[in-house]
Amino acid sequence: NESTSANLGKASDQIRSAIKAAVIAEKHGKDKTGATGISIYFPTSSLFESEGSDYETYVKIANRFAEESLWDDYLTFHYTGQEIVTNNKPASKGMIKGPGAEIIKISPIQLSSDVASMDNPATLSTEAVGEKIAYVYIFTGRYDNETGAIEIVDIDYLDSDKVKEVDGNYYPDWGEEGKVTLDFDWQPIQYEVNDGLSAIPVLLYPEIYGASLSDTVYSVDGIYSFADGTSPRYARLFFNGDGFLQSVSVFTGMDDKGPQKEVTPQDGDQVTVLQQWIESGEGEEVNFTTKPGGSIYFGKSRIEWQEGQAPAGDYVVGFLVEDMDGNLYEEYVDITAE
Repeated sequence: NESTSANLGKASDQIRSAIKAAVIAEKHGKDKTGATGISIYFPTSSLFESEGSDYETYVKIANRFAEESLWDDYLTFHYTGQEIVTNNKPASKGMIKGPGAEIIKISPIQLSSDVASMDNPATLSTEAVGEKIAYVYIFTGRYDNETGAIEIVDIDYLDSDKVKEVDGNYYPDWGEEGKVTLDFDWQPIQYEVNDGLSAIPVLLYPEIYGASLSDTVYSVDGIYSFADGTSPRYARLFFNGDGFLQSVSVFTGMDDKGPQKEVTPQDGDQVTVLQQWIESGEGEEVNFTTKPGGSIYFGKSRIEWQEGQAPAGDYVVGFLVEDMDGNLYEEYVDITAE
């Protein structure tokens, strides 16, 4: 769509025609409007160099396709800049970096106040410099003063003034200046899921950026227990930005690895919410762990999320800025919530 090359446009048209000819049938939902029935391995650079999902694993799993095409050799070019030649592969200690990656600089955050409440929010102001900024998030973590660990209370998208649409998928449009001014009024908010019996604090994790809040999708992780006695499984609940539960998926085991399967909740089923924590390891090592929280019960009432007030205490709040290769840059400040 963006190229002015006649040769590239012709090649793209040929690919589209080949895809249409190859797909016998396909079906997709509204959250994947750009889906065609054809997929290809094209990860971020960090995934490309991760053991188990790296180049070596890919060429073993997709050995026939790798042998009959130059796709694996193209991936080597894409992430390392090496020439596209048959049987090319990344050097064992070479640098992996996608074209969407860049070093984004975030200025120190300026605070209007280091104390905030629901009635008197604290304004965070900073500036992010980079031409390949994809998403910007606001992060809120609560300090556990006894252990020094941090409970992740909230992660949410920050909206841009404009939205870009590509094949039915929406992205923030930060303009072409290469500089984004960020201002956010922070209040001690912690989201809750209400099942008609109680309101359970949850981390709403941003999954899909929408053209509006109602189109945005969030997820909540937990352990699903079936009323019929089926073995518990790791689960993910999906909500839209208006607060309503859209779907529930369970994994094959007790972690978030492997395929997911959508289930229809039955009366008596429940999900024990998993709190997300950050703990310090050896040296500067950081460990992400989970702890069981409250339980959400399925019954006659509609399940939805709502705003709640976070407990008073000490918080770390900041901005996460993601480049187009999935790399995150961070800047934080401490705030006391009253």
